Amino acid sequence: MISEIEKSFYLVYQPIVNRKKKIVKYEVLSRWNFEQIKIAPQELIDWAENDIEGIILLDAMVFKRFTKDFSELDLKNNVKFCLNVSPITLGMDPSFILKIESVIKATTAKCIEVEVLESKVKPNLEPQVQTALRLISQKGIGISLDDFGNGHACVKKLIHDYTNIKIDGELIAKIHVCHRTKHVVSTVIELAHTLGKTVTAEKIECLEQYHELLSINCDFFQGFFFSYPVRLEDLKKPCYSVPFLCKKVI
Repeated sequence: MISEIEKSFYLVYQPIVNRKKKIVKYEVLSRWNFEQIKIAPQELIDWAENDIEGIILLDAMVFKRFTKDFSELDLKNNVKFCLNVSPITLGMDPSFILKIESVIKATTAKCIEVEVLESKVKPNLEPQVQTALRLISQKGIGISLDDFGNGHACVKKLIHDYTNIKIDGELIAKIHVCHRTKHVVSTVIELAHTLGKTVTAEKIECLEQYHELLSINCDFFQGFFFSYPVRLEDLKKPCYSVPFLCKKVI
């Protein structure tokens, strides 16, 4: 099963922009060509969610493919690439730091950011995850707390070694139509800034949401309003910019 998955596996990149709509980061996302393999999408999801070794292997697959993709790019601006890492990998893979070091060697620590969905951390793995986060931070790599505000998120997470907070799309979806939601998001942004962290709003889908987020000093913005995820070959194009990406390409 692993060999089939790896053959059909590829990465796409979704831009993250700053307040001037300049691309400053890309979230690295996994995709599979299901026409090439005899695995249903739901079967792959179920396997990844329930097989510890599978999750660790998938994270390793992303690191390996990303370093290959990066070697093919000729980036002249200081952009970051945000790699999603499972908290299971952080807590249970003793070779994780070595894999991160191999990514740093192929790129640089300054261009890497690790995204962690810490709400999925099992209580018994919390100490190991926090140790891994500290080691990542010591190597100069940024760490983003993903989906903050998604049910399980706790304000105490903000005191951990995160450099960036990603606000969950469910909150962003209502920010332009619900004053309470806007106040909550504004408070999170203000608190994060007080703690020396930046904030990214994800899943932005309209101009009204973007304007509301600008008004409450959000730092970074991501969503279909700016760009769908794109393949590596699009990153190589010299005309690559946000206006170029405003159509659906994947």
